[in-house]
Amino acid sequence: MLFLLDVNTLMTYRPDRVGIFFAFALLCGSVSFSHAQGIRLISNAGDSLVAKPGSVVTAAVTITNRTARKQTYDPKLLLPAGWRAVTRESAFELQPNASDVRLLTFAVSSEVPAGRYEIRYTVSDRAKPRNESTVTLRVGVQAVRKIEIQLVDKPRFIVAGSTYRVEFLLTNKGNAPAVALLSAQSVLDFPMKLDIERVELAPRSSRSVVVTVTTPSGIITKTLHNFELSARFADEQQASTKAVSLVEIIPNVTAVEDQYHELPVYVSLRGVGMESDLRAQVQVGGSGSFSEKGDDRIDFLFRGPSTQQYSILGQQDEYRIHYSRSGLELYAGDGNFALTPLTELGRYATGAGGKVSVGDFAFQGYYNETRWYSPSQKQYGGGVSYAVTESEQVGVQYLKKLEAAVGGVNSDIATVRGLVDRWQFARVDAEYAMGKAQGKRGDAYALRLNGGERWLHYDVRYVHADPLYSGYYRDVNFASANFSLSLFGGVRLEAYARSEERNLRRDTTAFTAPQDQYFQIGTGYSSFVSVYYRRVQQKDLMPSSQYQRVEDVAQIQLGYNLMGVDVYANADFGRTYDRLQNKQAPSKRFALFSTIRPTTGQSYNASLEYTDDQNLLTGDKQKRYSIGLQAWFSLGESTTAQLGGYTSRTTGSFEQTYNSLEFVLEHKFPFNHKIAVRGKQNDFTPTFGIRERAYAVEYLIPINIPVKRLTTSGSVSGKVVDAVGRGMGNVLVNIGTEAAVTDRNGNFFFAAVPPEKQYLIVDRATIGLDKLTLQPMPMELVVRGGEEERVDINVVQSASLTGTVTVYNFAEENPLDTARQQLVDAGGYQGIIVEISNGSESHRRISDNLGRFTFTDVRPGRWTMSVVAGQLPQYHFVERQSYDVALQPGLSSTADIRILPRRRTIQILSEGVVLKPSGAIPAPIITPEPPVMNTGGLCLIHYRKPLKGWLLQVSSWRTRSKAEQQASITERFAGVPAFVQRVTLSETGVWYRVYAGPLPSRKDAEDLCTRLKIVQ
Repeated sequence: MLFLLDVNTLMTYRPDRVGIFFAFALLCGSVSFSHAQGIRLISNAGDSLVAKPGSVVTAAVTITNRTARKQTYDPKLLLPAGWRAVTRESAFELQPNASDVRLLTFAVSSEVPAGRYEIRYTVSDRAKPRNESTVTLRVGVQAVRKIEIQLVDKPRFIVAGSTYRVEFLLTNKGNAPAVALLSAQSVLDFPMKLDIERVELAPRSSRSVVVTVTTPSGIITKTLHNFELSARFADEQQASTKAVSLVEIIPNVTAVEDQYHELPVYVSLRGVGMESDLRAQVQVGGSGSFSEKGDDRIDFLFRGPSTQQYSILGQQDEYRIHYSRSGLELYAGDGNFALTPLTELGRYATGAGGKVSVGDFAFQGYYNETRWYSPSQKQYGGGVSYAVTESEQVGVQYLKKLEAAVGGVNSDIATVRGLVDRWQFARVDAEYAMGKAQGKRGDAYALRLNGGERWLHYDVRYVHADPLYSGYYRDVNFASANFSLSLFGGVRLEAYARSEERNLRRDTTAFTAPQDQYFQIGTGYSSFVSVYYRRVQQKDLMPSSQYQRVEDVAQIQLGYNLMGVDVYANADFGRTYDRLQNKQAPSKRFALFSTIRPTTGQSYNASLEYTDDQNLLTGDKQKRYSIGLQAWFSLGESTTAQLGGYTSRTTGSFEQTYNSLEFVLEHKFPFNHKIAVRGKQNDFTPTFGIRERAYAVEYLIPINIPVKRLTTSGSVSGKVVDAVGRGMGNVLVNIGTEAAVTDRNGNFFFAAVPPEKQYLIVDRATIGLDKLTLQPMPMELVVRGGEEERVDINVVQSASLTGTVTVYNFAEENPLDTARQQLVDAGGYQGIIVEISNGSESHRRISDNLGRFTFTDVRPGRWTMSVVAGQLPQYHFVERQSYDVALQPGLSSTADIRILPRRRTIQILSEGVVLKPSGAIPAPIITPEPPVMNTGGLCLIHYRKPLKGWLLQVSSWRTRSKAEQQASITERFAGVPAFVQRVTLSETGVWYRVYAGPLPSRKDAEDLCTRLKIVQ
């Protein structure tokens, strides 16, 4: 690659120095142009190249022979340390006054720091070495910024309530100094602390970063704590690199308790006061389920007496209870009662109601009476709905309102409502109502259409209620539309419009017929910037209009997040028009909100607001200033504090100030009780210098009321002990997906285990690499609902077993004297599969090229060792079929296996003819004789046409079990299929014959007979 002069690099310098640089380059001819006597060098690439670390650079240099004779030149390329030449420089010749272009190709070091470097290219006259010329090229190495985080060390698991450390390695992979900002984020809100949050790293340097995580002690199930450490450059917003840590949090459950399904309940004792007046209040509340499956729900709250009238921190008395389960809902007491949008949408009162579903029908109803009006207002209502399909529903409702006692009228309202929720992009809610009061009828109807897709969301509503209609909406026309359109790259378009008109009959006793219209449209990019235009129009529609006002406002919203600081700002610029008086007044409003979170245990909020507007009626200008500050911080793991202050000042013809200070201090005790202290002071001026000073103290006691013993789950408890009976602490025990860690006495407990077959596993890494459990793992458990399963686990040192498979042959001193032949060691034998078994578990090993086999990490006890597979040498057998071995904890035992030669005399009977090898010499049978064959006769060979092969009859037995055992042995040692066939002989009865084959030829059958060593 040929690099030219990088103008952008030059322009990074100050403008007043650029001219100086070019002047200096022109004066210094040695930079890009150099010549000695008879030699001239010119750089074709200018005097500056730009390259990246690790790249290959090519530059061209023109060499001219200015002499009158042919010259031989020797070139030399001088590079900075760590750089290397790609092309090899060699001597070359030039004719008189001739020129040649030489390409200089070199590789920039991948670890070179950013900066400017000099490359020197020298050409010398071979005849006169002192006659040389040099050209200097300057290479600007670009700054490459790259940081990397690697996870170095973390615990595999930690006990809940403990603190653990995770170590990362932060490396500057670039060639320029870097300033990195670190932050840790996790879905689980565990306190995390970094040992450093701002790191300055030189090129190719590293630094260890440690994150300390504190886990809560209240975790009751195995939890994976996954947090992400991210690093970004100080001048960037997005993270440049990330690394993830994943640690298992094991519940710290050590106490064995009876397990009950409990209903969470709390009791709160509260005292509130103003100045010296103190009042007490008690609150009992809770929410939960009566059933273990959680298919029902109860919520209740009982609070009294009322303290609201005695302190600004007091609360009103309230009594309510709510119960629901599949198809049933019941409620009573204080609360908001609702039926449908046109009947009753939200009314705070005291009463009772419910809803029940039967098949596709649902019935609901309620009765209530207001508490805060005198005399009180009453109403009762109900309805029935029918589910046409899963997404379509229709219903009728009735509401009776008794308001005559408070100057109103008693009314009856009936409605029909339909819901369609079939399509995601269009959900429809339509209702029509008819009301009757004092013999007069009033109608109302409402329609709502909403939905959306990934890029569009909308909500359109319309309500009309006649003046004579007395439902939730009365004498009103209301319409609204809200649209949100997502375009591209975080850009969105929003629009909202609302119109409300009242006094539809233009009743003059109501003085006005107000019409309010609101319209807003705007666009924005993510949360960074938004621009809106808003128009608000208020008009009196009576013939003699009292007011007609229009307000136009332009608003810009800005949001930004930097280094844990969130900043949002609003600026409104508007103008209000009074069309009746033909007046207008400008208005301005500025607001700033910010949140600072320096650590996970601190948070600070600040707000500033300034408003400047003018009263159209009086012409007075009015300004308002307000400041709000709030701080929240943690004082240890169990104590938090919150401080807040707010001040507001209004100036103009009427001046007013308002100041408020508030603090909250909360502490949670180890037994989960909580205490909170609150204080608040409000100051108002000039309203006779009113000052409100209030305080409150609250003590909360959680009470879990046992409902019934758990039957949908059982519990498992146990103890892990060593060889001498001491409990072993910090041992990880797993059951399914749950885990527990033993305490210092070795106890563990699983509180809620599904009632079914489970498997318990002890983590071997936590008991020691040279130890194992005396009980085989995984251990099968049968857990029963509502019962506790007790398991004790013994840990012992593991044992080992080693041995050698050795082959023996007959000595060949006198092969004809078989009666006195001796056995000699022929060495270890490879490929024999050795198995050890204790009845419940087994292990296998294959002997190596020296015949050795080793069993490690074996459970102590009695084991049986045997040879189960492997090709034996011809004419050999295993001395013993099995060996009993006793393995002791922490010790290594030895057991060897011998493969012995077989002495044989062979006679073959083929189709009734006895074949005897010529010169065969009878040989005595050696002791011990292998228990592999006992034919009691001759070896018979038959051709079976259906099988298309030859069968070798090995033996015959009176019992099938013996025959099947012999067939298995035959298959193992002969390597051919063997089977048992039942025959009935007239003279002797039933026999079970053992056959081997089929074999492709008689010769193969005879050879097999020889290998099986049939003894006459």
